[in-house]
Amino acid sequence: MAEIDKLEILERAHRRKMFGIDDSIFELENAEKHYPARIEAGLAKAAQIRDAIATMRRDAGGRAVSVEGKTYNNRLGANNAVEAEIERQKAGDENAKYALNINGQRVTNKEMAQAILNEAIGDSLPVEATIGGEVLRSRSAIAKTLAARATELLQQTSRDSNKPVNIGTMLGYRLSFGEFPEQQAISLTLSDGDVTMVDIEQRFGRDTKGFVPQTTRALFDKLETEAENESEFTGRCMRSKIEEAERRLPSLREERSKPFAKADDLKSFRDRLEEVIKILDQRTKEAESGRLTGEQASIARFSIVRRSSSLTGAEVDAPELLQQLQLPHNRFWANYTVLSKKHPEAFSSPEQVRDHVESVLSAPDVAIPQRSGNIDIVKRADVDRMIGFRAHLKNGRYQISTAYVLEPGQLERMKSGAAHAGATVLELTSKDHLSGQGRIDEYNRVAGAGQAPRRMTPEARANLELALTDVVRKITGLGINVRFVDI
Repeated sequence: MAEIDKLEILERAHRRKMFGIDDSIFELENAEKHYPARIEAGLAKAAQIRDAIATMRRDAGGRAVSVEGKTYNNRLGANNAVEAEIERQKAGDENAKYALNINGQRVTNKEMAQAILNEAIGDSLPVEATIGGEVLRSRSAIAKTLAARATELLQQTSRDSNKPVNIGTMLGYRLSFGEFPEQQAISLTLSDGDVTMVDIEQRFGRDTKGFVPQTTRALFDKLETEAENESEFTGRCMRSKIEEAERRLPSLREERSKPFAKADDLKSFRDRLEEVIKILDQRTKEAESGRLTGEQASIARFSIVRRSSSLTGAEVDAPELLQQLQLPHNRFWANYTVLSKKHPEAFSSPEQVRDHVESVLSAPDVAIPQRSGNIDIVKRADVDRMIGFRAHLKNGRYQISTAYVLEPGQLERMKSGAAHAGATVLELTSKDHLSGQGRIDEYNRVAGAGQAPRRMTPEARANLELALTDVVRKITGLGINVRFVDI
C-alpha cells in the first residue's frame, strides 16, 4: 500500500503537469491562430483614431477669439487677456463693476466670459464633441451636458436601461451613452458603424438633483485616455506571443506526448492489491458460510447474517445483539461505499468498512444507546485498539452513519458524555448487563487494564502466519522472505 500511495502521488503530479502543458499549448495555439488578424485590425483602428485626433487638433488650431478688439488663437492667451482687462477696470477696487468686449459681446462677469471662450476656442488641450446638436469644446461643458443627459435617461422608466443611447458624435465617430442602474455603472462608446472603436465603463455617483458632473467628467477623461491608448497600438505584445508560440510549441507538444514514467509499476502494484482483496473477500465469504477456525469462532459472540452483498446499501441481521440490548429487532443498514469515502483516513475500500462493521456487530464490548435514537457500538479489536460505529433508527432499520477507530481515552469520554446526557452504558462482554462496580470492573477488562494479550493456540498462529505470508508476497513479490517474531 505504501508503494501504491507513493506512485499515485507521482501520478497525480504528472497529471497536474500535463494539465499545465495543455493550458500553455491552448494559449499559444490560440495566439498563433488569431493574433495576426487581431494585430492587423488593431493597427488599422489605431491609424483611424490617430487621424481623427490629428484632424480635430488641426481644426482647433484655426480657432480664435477677440478680447477688447485683440485676437487670440489659444486659450491661455485669451484667459490672461480677460483677467488683465478685469484687473485694469477694477483698479484695485474688488467691488467695482466692469464690462468687457469678447467676440463682440458685452460681458460683465467671469462665468459668461468663460462660457464664450469655451464656445469660441475651447480648452488649451483641444477637445470637441457634439451632443444634442450642440458643439462643445470644453471638458467641463461636456461633463455638465452628460450629467444632465444621464439624469434625464434615468427618469425614463419605460426605456430599456441596458441599451446604450446615441447622444452625438466625437472624433467623427458615433458617441453612445449607456446607463446600468442595477450595476450602478455608466458607459461611453465611440463606434464606426458596427465596429466599436473605444468602449469604457465606470461606477457612477449622484445626488438628489441627479448625476454629479464630477462622475461624468471622470468618465469622459477615461474615454479620451482610452482613445489615445488605442491610437498608440503597435501589436508588440501580440507579436511577442506569436514568437513565443513558434519557439515553445514543438517542445511542449513533445513533452505532452510522454506518458507517466512509472505507469507500468503502478499498474502492477494495483493488480497485486486487487488479487489480495479478492483473496480476503473469499475468506470473508467462507467465514460467513460457517467455515470458521476455532480461534475465530471463540471471538464471534453474536451471530450475524448478511442480507446483501451490495456495497452501496446492505442489510445485516443481528438479532442476538439487539435482544441483549433490549432494542427493537430491526436490521442494520449501511452504504459501505459512502462510509469509505467519508473516512479515507481509516478505510481504503468499501470492503474494509464492511469487515469493520460486521466485526463490531459479531463481538461488541460496549454499547451506548442514546435518547435521540443513536447508538454507538464499540469492540476491542486489539490490546490497545478499539473500533466502533454509530447508527440511528430510521425508517424501521438502524442506519450506520459513521464508522471509526477510537483514539486513546475516547471511549471513556463517550461514556462520560452519555452518562451526563442520561444514557445507559451497556457492557456486552458477558451475557448479563452489569451495573455499579461490576460494570466498572468489566470496562477495565474490556480496556485491557492490567492484562496481557490472550495467547493464540499453535494451530491458530500457524494459520495466521501462513495467511499473512501469502498477503505480503502478493503485494511485494515471491522473492521476499517473511519472518515472524514475538515482541
